[in-house]
Amino acid sequence: MHDIFYFLVLKHNSTLCLYTWDKNDQIHELICDLSIDDWKDDRCPVAIDPHTPGIIYTNLISKDGMTRAHISFDNGKNFKRIEIEGHNTQCNLKNCVFELELRCSDHFLQNSFPKKSIIKFRGKDQNYKHHLRYDTFVSLNGGEKWEKIYLDIENLTIVNNGGLWFGKGGFTGQIMYSFDEGNNWQNDIITLNNIIGIIPIETAKHQRFGVIDYNDGEITYTFFIFDFPKAKSNFCLMIENNAVRRRHTI
Repeated sequence: MHDIFYFLVLKHNSTLCLYTWDKNDQIHELICDLSIDDWKDDRCPVAIDPHTPGIIYTNLISKDGMTRAHISFDNGKNFKRIEIEGHNTQCNLKNCVFELELRCSDHFLQNSFPKKSIIKFRGKDQNYKHHLRYDTFVSLNGGEKWEKIYLDIENLTIVNNGGLWFGKGGFTGQIMYSFDEGNNWQNDIITLNNIIGIIPIETAKHQRFGVIDYNDGEITYTFFIFDFPKAKSNFCLMIENNAVRRRHTI
């Protein structure tokens, strides 16, 4: 990727390291102490930003034995711990750092890096109360700042440079959307079953989402179109405070 070949080396059967083989046939060791647990099944120890060269995401094992997400903006020369923004108190390792859930697939890269500078990962924080829960972490500026989505939003889709967030509520099954980067959410009255896909469709005056839902009990597919009118290039006009939607059942 980006004319650089990345590969992993396991040293002494216990230390996992990331190397590069550049276009000049030079091999460089970038970082060690990657999480070996991320080298199992379809999990991945690293993720390379497909839009911006030199940005690398990984989980590193700290001296205290904890695994925490790190980012490099200079192709592995330096890594820094990723911390969540928006905490009112001083950063506590339990509530502002987290571990990424990285996967080795093209689908994962397409979903995690939908557009340049927009990144969304699943992960879990270091709070022992949340050890079984995975949350969504989002950056709208290429990994510089991160926010945690405190609602369980499935199939999260972000458009308009972060101006509109759209997805399915994991607990309610309803379509949820936000106009302020996930701080406040609104919901549609319908309840979905199993979303097969969300397709953003942008026009000059509207932002539309095509949603394909599958009902396993009735063995039917339903195609919804959610229509958000635009105003001054931002999404701020709603009809009766809800998106206009149309429903087609197959």
